[in-house]
Amino acid sequence: MTACACIVQLSELLNMRFGSAGKPHPISTSTQRIFAYHNKHDYEQRDLEIGKVCMLTMHLRDIQTHDSELLAHFRKRAHRVRNWEEYFGWRMEVNVAATLSRSGVRFCKSESPDFTLNDGEAFIECGSIHYSSTRPKGETIIRKVLQAIQAKSRKPYCQEAAALALDATNIYWAIKKTGDAIQNTELRQLIQVLLDNGDSAFGSVMLFGYFMRLDHTFESDYLRIDSPQIASSLKALLNLCFPWGEHSTGVAWSPHQG
Repeated sequence: MTACACIVQLSELLNMRFGSAGKPHPISTSTQRIFAYHNKHDYEQRDLEIGKVCMLTMHLRDIQTHDSELLAHFRKRAHRVRNWEEYFGWRMEVNVAATLSRSGVRFCKSESPDFTLNDGEAFIECGSIHYSSTRPKGETIIRKVLQAIQAKSRKPYCQEAAALALDATNIYWAIKKTGDAIQNTELRQLIQVLLDNGDSAFGSVMLFGYFMRLDHTFESDYLRIDSPQIASSLKALLNLCFPWGEHSTGVAWSPHQG
């Protein structure tokens, strides 16, 4: 599907006009960036924006196929998004909802936590990790990730039957931008220690990121870390919807934002 076709379909799915007057919506900003980068001959950034828009369109189509009322919920929420902070949370929920829709698992949209699976056997809470502007002096990327998990861990829904799904696209971008020598293995180990020590009661933590492969295909990938105390019901559902297994994505680029 071409970029223009994706934008048209996205506009129809969300019943939203892009480029209208007033404060620009984050989605409208992304669509405008495609043409701006193209006109500047910055094809790498253009293709990243195209990938983001087309993947969002695909996720919303998956939700529509599963449940038109759920799509209506996300459409309504999209119109209420006022800033990037709210957009990132909404986008992560759309990603998870699309995956659950394809999996065949029974689920419903809830609030705090964001998703209830199999009539209360397990739960998923969503969030994002990103820098609002530049990274504060002295703050490490690892510290940023751990603080985000700890903040969610203080909520009432933090338990062994709940998974925490965080969009970390901006963090992966920052790692490459700053040249920090942080690998997925190191992130996994540090989060595993957090879960093993009982500093977070979540049954599992998943870090999501959007990436462009060397062959210019765009994908959403994740790093999953389970607690030793993970509830069996959550583990079984995650194995179905977000299975184990890492592969080399042949990553060339990561966008600045999800």
